[in-house]
Amino acid sequence: MLILCDNAEAYLDGYKLALRIGNPANMNYLGIELVFRTKAQQAAGADGLQVGVPSVLRAGAWNTVHVVVHPLRASEIPDLTVQAFADKVELR
Repeated sequence: MLILCDNAEAYLDGYKLALRIGNPANMNYLGIELVFRTKAQQAAGADGLQVGVPSVLRAGAWNTVHVVVHPLRASEIPDLTVQAFADKVELR
């Protein structure tokens, strides 16, 4: 998967992110969970913020996803990492 952040806007004590997730595989991903970690969380080996994605990530397409990551400061955005985990795949 390829993940691109199109937009980040302040929201409460964090940020609302508009992500485009590219799925170059020839399968749909269902039950996606994104895990966000700041540089400090990575260094400490801490768990990140888990966010479920309710939509299907379609095969061979860019999929738009909106998530809220909090707490998060503006200075942490450049070093923010994201991992994606799929519960199920649907072969085409």
